[in-house]
Amino acid sequence: MCPGCGRHAKEDWVVCPNCHTKLKKPCHKCDRLMELPWNLCPYCGTPTPGMRREQLSLDEAMASLTTPLQTEEVVVETEEDAEENQES
Repeated sequence: MCPGCGRHAKEDWVVCPNCHTKLKKPCHKCDRLMELPWNLCPYCGTPTPGMRREQLSLDEAMASLTTPLQTEEVVVETEEDAEENQES
């Protein structure tokens, strides 16, 4: 039963086709459907993104936020450099 419109909804539907109410959410790891209030996937044990995790050290929390910076070298050519390159 859809909580939005009260019409029949199948167990494996993610949204109600009548009123577009979200009915389920997929797990971010195993992609199986979960009830909306669940904060932990009962199939693979993965917490939902943004869920508060108890007993988490600062290093563990920061590790998930930091990613290596990818830099690329930028070469700026002046008008003088361009003229010298054309002459050579």
